[in-house]
Amino acid sequence: PIAVMIDDQAAARPQSGLASANIVWQAPAEGGIPRYMAIFQTTDAPAIGPVRSSRLYFVGWAAEWRAMYVHVGGAPDALAFLHQNTGTLIYDADQYRWGNAGYLWRISTRFAPHNVYTSGAKLEQLAARLKATAPQTTSPYTFEDDALPALRPVSGTIVVPYLANRISYTYDPKTNRYRRAVTGAKVQVDAGSKTVVAPANVIVLKMAVGPLVNAPGASTNATKQRLELGYIGSGTALVFNNGGVIKARWSKASNAAPTLLTYVSGPNAGQPVALVRGQIFFQVVSTSTTLTYKIGGFAAAATTRPAARLTNLRGPTPA
Repeated sequence: PIAVMIDDQAAARPQSGLASANIVWQAPAEGGIPRYMAIFQTTDAPAIGPVRSSRLYFVGWAAEWRAMYVHVGGAPDALAFLHQNTGTLIYDADQYRWGNAGYLWRISTRFAPHNVYTSGAKLEQLAARLKATAPQTTSPYTFEDDALPALRPVSGTIVVPYLANRISYTYDPKTNRYRRAVTGAKVQVDAGSKTVVAPANVIVLKMAVGPLVNAPGASTNATKQRLELGYIGSGTALVFNNGGVIKARWSKASNAAPTLLTYVSGPNAGQPVALVRGQIFFQVVSTSTTLTYKIGGFAAAATTRPAARLTNLRGPTPA
């Protein structure tokens, strides 16, 4: 697996690579602007970027997959973790070391720091050079097929607010996917593949978010207003797929351990939540964030519905 940090400031849009990733994480960063980490394993992308700097919580999520982690410098605690664990828990692919070797480059049509790009082919070459070639053969997640068309709600929306950005999803029952939009745009289109970003699963995780305190040699944290997230531990989650929503619990025991999703109630309490085969988008928000979503009704012809999901269909609902 290859994990790449991607910018989400206005000057970085439209980004490249998000539609091609198997898994995408988005979480708060300084200035109220969230940041992405796209993970590629079974997919490739002709262009990926703009590539940005590392944060420890993203490194922790990449370490779940023993991924090669691609970034442009970063916060001191993230860089220290990468230096200490590269080649074992994670593989450090810093642009400051590998950019001059041709694996990452700066384009002329955008201004720094929103102009560092790469590609799936170049990153595979870099992975071979770093000996980061062992595939991730197991997944911590349980998967299921798409719901039959007659069992899908006719509509649905999700709104995930960040301080500087507003993420919205519109459920499309024909494709059983969630068409994504960012801060007023009608839809998010990948600049590299020219395809709409539309994951099969949208997973919202609530975590403690606070300022990253300074440590010796890390005086830039306060001046740059970097954040610290409680990404190890557990908390509440909402899993959206097949047009419905499941109240869940997320848990992560260590940097090496996966972020697990389990039912919080009902006959499946404590069991893994099934995800639909397809792209997974994790939206990480603070515990104080109000999420709004609406689940549409069913067509008149749908006389049978998944019983396990009926109790979860509530909307419009703040959570």
